[in-house]
Amino acid sequence: MNTRDWGSEAICRFPDLIQDWDSVTDPCALWNELSFELRHAYDNPQKVDLVPRIYEFAFWCCGPALANQGNAELPQWVHTCFFNELPWSDPALHDMPNWFTPEEFQALQSTLSWQKHPERFQMAVSIFQGQPPKSGWANKRMPNLSFNPGRFAASDPAVTGWAG
Repeated sequence: MNTRDWGSEAICRFPDLIQDWDSVTDPCALWNELSFELRHAYDNPQKVDLVPRIYEFAFWCCGPALANQGNAELPQWVHTCFFNELPWSDPALHDMPNWFTPEEFQALQSTLSWQKHPERFQMAVSIFQGQPPKSGWANKRMPNLSFNPGRFAASDPAVTGWAG
């Protein structure tokens, strides 16, 4: 695993998964692995502690401090390889109100709605609207985590990879 800032942080946050990450050399590979682990964690009560750890790491990766350290591409990978995958997992889809405020979800709608299956996006919208957080995890975020929903605007080339 590459040990740039995001890699070092991943090693600290996921020591129990490190042995499975020999092929993780970039943020895309890391977030593909974490997306897989999240889906598995929802189905495995012994791994349920991974759910908050993965979301907290996602919010950490999208914080402004990393972008200022030459990691501007990191939010793009979180966006592409993690947030984009949430609607494809029923447990993750139903858990979204626990992790995103209405404003954050609104900012992510352009991410989730571009997918080829609008019915999954519509499910996400229906599930999210009017549902208070079930577990309160969204309110338990560590104070130093700063999720900036503006970083996920569809027109932001740093996020979408599209310049126009």
